[in-house]
Amino acid sequence: MPKSEAQKKKDKRARAKKRRLKKKLEGSAEKAQELQGRADAEGVSLSTIRSRDRRAVIKEERDDPEGLSAAKADAEEKRTAHKILFIQGMTQGATVKAGIAASGVTRSTLYEWRDTDPVFAEAWREAKSDIRDALEAEAYRRAVHGDDVPVYYRGEEIGAVRKFSDTLLIFLLKAHDPARFRDNISVEQSGPGGKPIEHTVFEGKSEDQLQKMVRDLVNEAESIVQKGSAEVGADTGADS
Repeated sequence: MPKSEAQKKKDKRARAKKRRLKKKLEGSAEKAQELQGRADAEGVSLSTIRSRDRRAVIKEERDDPEGLSAAKADAEEKRTAHKILFIQGMTQGATVKAGIAASGVTRSTLYEWRDTDPVFAEAWREAKSDIRDALEAEAYRRAVHGDDVPVYYRGEEIGAVRKFSDTLLIFLLKAHDPARFRDNISVEQSGPGGKPIEHTVFEGKSEDQLQKMVRDLVNEAESIVQKGSAEVGADTGADS
């Protein structure tokens, strides 16, 4: 369905905003390195440096109200630097935990920033997508191309054999064509000879009728047992 002019303008503004924020993020890489350098030089964590800077901003706002805008801009720049460190760490370590360790910011703070900053949220989603692609590429490599595993004889390497992962190949096939390669389990129940199961209905029966049904079932069972015993006796006599 074609987009309306209003929707096209909205998408254009969103793309422009994303480009501006991306440029700002890239421009704050030096700031992120500066924060990390301060932390390393003082032997403290990034969170400690961040807390100090926050207290300095609060003091500056209290002592110099006119410098409020500049202080806020500086604080935003530092937040941007932490966001960059998080995205880089998560992409390299393939986990949110790795990104948290790289950024020096708490998990709750990062999730709060993601909920309030659309550009950061988009960068987060793109990083997760890159991680998925990297993991899928590695799974494909191991399944299709394999790895050379050295072979040793009497403590010396004499060659190598290439090993492949059938398990990873199965998962890749299921992911790319689940209709053909998914696990199909079907359980069917039927009565004797494949006929439908017959259900005896007891609802609405009187006590006398139920007792008669029970007696009939008992008699039928006894008859089956007696018949089987007689057949066994006949077979035994014939063998003797």
